[in-house]
Amino acid sequence: MDEKTIHILVVEDEPFQRLVITDIFNILEFEATTVLNGFEAWDILNERGDDFDLVLLDLVLPEMDGLELLAKLKESPNLKDKPVVMVSAHNEMDKIYACIDLGALDFLMKPIRPGAIKGVASQIRSQPRNQQTENGTKTYEKIQHLGRGAYATVDLVKYKVTGEFRALKRINL
Repeated sequence: MDEKTIHILVVEDEPFQRLVITDIFNILEFEATTVLNGFEAWDILNERGDDFDLVLLDLVLPEMDGLELLAKLKESPNLKDKPVVMVSAHNEMDKIYACIDLGALDFLMKPIRPGAIKGVASQIRSQPRNQQTENGTKTYEKIQHLGRGAYATVDLVKYKVTGEFRALKRINL
């Protein structure tokens, strides 16, 4: 079976980081298009959003930061289901939670490692192109409530696309 080429829009303003990320994608045989800021990303996604399987979005950008762009994407009827993976060199938990809460598929810390990108790509490959999602996240079926803590609940869920079982932790902010 011939796997489709993953096409990723990389939104990164730092030249060295763009080069490293593009090199990783070339090694993994992914196609990458790069833009420098949130405004450029917004424009290209509105023009040809269906061309991209994933948006790799830096959190800290000039003009329009990654969190602002993520919020705009999730409010857009045409782009709300586009998978977005946030990246940052800063380990700020409140920003990470905000990104996931807004519907980011994942959050990766810089430096980006090929294994992390491969994992995200395998999730993308298992989804039909332009699959509809709920609230910007993958579609899960709740199987069983596992527990509750002071700030979070944990459920056993089944990922509907692959049938995998996972523990899903929901943090109440």
